[in-house]
Amino acid sequence: MFKNKNTWIVFTVFSIFCAFGAYKIFSKAFPIMNISLEMSRDDALSKAEELSGKFDLGPVDNFQATTFGVDGQAQNYIELDAGGASEFNKIVNEERYYEAYTWKVRHYKPNEINEVWFGFTPEGNVYEFHETLSDDLFIESLTQIEAQSLAESESVKHWNVDLTNYDLVEAKEDIKPSERIDYTFVYQRNDIS
Repeated sequence: MFKNKNTWIVFTVFSIFCAFGAYKIFSKAFPIMNISLEMSRDDALSKAEELSGKFDLGPVDNFQATTFGVDGQAQNYIELDAGGASEFNKIVNEERYYEAYTWKVRHYKPNEINEVWFGFTPEGNVYEFHETLSDDLFIESLTQIEAQSLAESESVKHWNVDLTNYDLVEAKEDIKPSERIDYTFVYQRNDIS
């Protein structure tokens, strides 16, 4: 069979056809190839260290760990339930409603609860942060109105958040064993779904 000249001709034509098809659909199947990665790993670590010091976030004399990757849950949801890979590619690369690809930097100390995660866009902009505190840590609590006002003003001032197109949909409080009150505010975008 493999000594037959016609078999090799058919195999070669089929291979060229497959290579051309892969070339045409590769960027849609793997949208990370369309991302301009301008921030390096060292830049992400340095920027996280700067933010940690500026805002007193996370443990002092911390260890750092970093990754670059995609929010797989969001990607799965969009690709399976909200329009497919083309919609995911549109959201990530064209509309920029959401940053699925981010640098994540963790500041932590082994065996300590206090840690902070920073997120940065591929271009190097601050995108998110999350700090975990011990339930036993007491911090003087604000009222819900004061906490919401502070969260909104600091988000706009320091964290590149534009709340113009967002509505508050939920506000919760959580009283910790130390009597500290933690607030959670959930916003929903009102110009897209």
